[in-house]
Amino acid sequence: MGTDVPPASRTPLRHAPPTDSTIKELYATALTCGIPDCGEPLYRENPATGQRLLNSRVAHIHARSEGGPRWDPEMSEDDNRSFGNLIPLCERHAFEIDATPAHYPAALLRAWKKTQIETHSRAVGMSLSDAEAAEVAAASFSVDDLMERLTAVLPFSARSRSRAEALVLAANSSRARGIVRLRSTPADRVETALVWKTQQADPVVEVPAGALRVLVAPMGAGKSEEAERWWSEGLTQAWAPDAQVEIPVWLEAWEVTATLGGTVQEALGGDPARACRIVVDNLDAVSPKRADQLLTDARRLVATWPQVSVLATTRPGAGSVDEAERLDVAAWPVQRGWDLLRTLMGEDHVPGLDAHEVRQLLTSPLQVHALASRLRAGGDARVSTRELLSGLARAILDRERPEASREVWASLPRLAAQTLNQQSPVQASVFARQHLIWELEETGLVVQDDGLLRFALPLFEQHFAAQALQDDEALIETSAGAEFFPRWRYAIAFTVDTATCERAEGFLLRLARVNPAAASWVLDETARADQGANPSPSASTSGPASAAYGAHADGVEPALVVGGLAA
Repeated sequence: MGTDVPPASRTPLRHAPPTDSTIKELYATALTCGIPDCGEPLYRENPATGQRLLNSRVAHIHARSEGGPRWDPEMSEDDNRSFGNLIPLCERHAFEIDATPAHYPAALLRAWKKTQIETHSRAVGMSLSDAEAAEVAAASFSVDDLMERLTAVLPFSARSRSRAEALVLAANSSRARGIVRLRSTPADRVETALVWKTQQADPVVEVPAGALRVLVAPMGAGKSEEAERWWSEGLTQAWAPDAQVEIPVWLEAWEVTATLGGTVQEALGGDPARACRIVVDNLDAVSPKRADQLLTDARRLVATWPQVSVLATTRPGAGSVDEAERLDVAAWPVQRGWDLLRTLMGEDHVPGLDAHEVRQLLTSPLQVHALASRLRAGGDARVSTRELLSGLARAILDRERPEASREVWASLPRLAAQTLNQQSPVQASVFARQHLIWELEETGLVVQDDGLLRFALPLFEQHFAAQALQDDEALIETSAGAEFFPRWRYAIAFTVDTATCERAEGFLLRLARVNPAAASWVLDETARADQGANPSPSASTSGPASAAYGAHADGVEPALVVGGLAA
C-alpha cells in the first residue's frame, strides 16, 4: 500500500425485488408480525371508515444487497427473492432486524417464520388484491431504495432526518460501538459475541427521570457496556408505534466541546421536551476539571428538563461524583467469565485451564477478551493481569498485521501521545498520509470516524502512550506537569506498572521531582491495580494517597487536589 490512491471499487451486487405474486403468497400465510409476542397486525382497520391500512413490510432474511444484513453470497437471485427468504414484519421490526442484525440471525428469523405460518394455519388468513400486493411491494422496497438515495445526499443534521431514519441511524451507531469494543475478538467470533451479549439477563441499571447517575469502575470492567444496555432499552421504547419519547443520545465526553445542553439540543434537533435518555461516556478521557463541568451541566440539564435522565461513565477519580449519583460496577461472576471465554474460543470446553489459576482473569470483560486472544494465539493462562493486558495490543497487531511496517509501529506511540496532549482524537489528514492511515486502521487498534483517528479501546491508548514514555518520545517531566498530568495520569501509571523494577523506580524518581502529588497518585493507582480489575467501592479512597492526604467524600483523587489539578 504505497500509494494514496484508494483500491478499486465495484458496484455491490443487488438482487431484484420479489414479485407481487410472491408477496400475495406471503400475506396468505400470515396474520401478524413475524416477531413472536409482537402481535402487530399486518393490516390495520380504520375504525371510522373500515378501510384497511398497511401496517407492515416484507423483510429479507438474507439481505437483497451485497454487504447488507445476513447477506449470503452463495444464494441465487431466485432464492433470494423467493417465499422462503422473506418474512412479513410490522414497520418497527422490519427496520430493527436490519438495524441490529446481530440480534436477529438468519436461523432465528427462519424459526420465527415457521411459527408465523403455523399460527396462520390455525386461523383464517387474509388474501391480498393485486392493488394491495403492489402497495406492499412499494412500501417494502421502493421506499427502501429512496431512503438509500436520500441518506447519500442529506447533510448530517438531526432536523433533516425523519424519525424512522434517525432510529435506524441510532441503531446502526449502537452496533458500530459494539463492534469497536470487540476489536480484540477475531472476526469470525464477533457476531457470536454480540449475540451472547444480547442474551444476558442482568438487570439494566436504573436512572430515574430528572436524575444523573455515574457508573464508576476501573478500565475494562464493563462501564460502557452497562451504559449501552440502558441506552438500548431507551431505543427500544423509541421504536414503539406512537412512542412519546425522544430517541436516546450517546455522547463521548470529548465530543462535548460546548455545554452538554447545547450538544443534546443539536443531536435531537430541538429541546428534549419528552422523556430522553442521554449517555456521556468516558469522563476519564477529559481532564478532571472538564469532567466536573460536564457533571454540573448534566445536573442543570435534568433540572431544566425533568423528563431527561443522564448516565455517565468514568474510572475512579474523574470529576466530583456525589454519593447519591454513583453506581459502582460489580466484578463479573466467574461463571459469566467462563461462558464468555467459551463463546470467544468457539468451543464448548476450554482445555488445559485450572479454574483457580484463571479465576481472577475472568472477573471483567476486557480481561476475558484478552485471555481468549492469548489462548487462541497459542499462549497459556499462566500470566498476571497486567501482563495479560499489556500484551493484548501486541497480540492483535501480530494477528491482524503480522508484517506491519516500522512506520506503523512508530506511528502508534506518536498517535497516543498526540491524542493525550490535545485530549481529543487526531485529525487524520494532519497526522499522516492516506496510505499510513489505511494501515493503522487495518491493525484493528485504531478507528477513523469522520476524519478523526482514535484508539478502539482506552487500553490501546494507554499501552502506546506508555510506549512513547518508555522510548523517550514523550518526556515524563512534561507529561507529569500541572497542565498535562490529568490527561497522562493513566498512561504514566501504566508505564510504571509494566516496566521492569529498575525502570519503574527511575520513572517514579523523575516523576517525584516534577510533581510529588502525581507520584503519590501513580503509587495509589498501581496499588489498586494489584487488587484486581474490580476492587471494592472503597478501594478508590484507600492506599498511599488517601493515607497521606485524607480521603475526599466527593470522590476526587486527593493527589490531584493537592497538585492543584482538580480544583
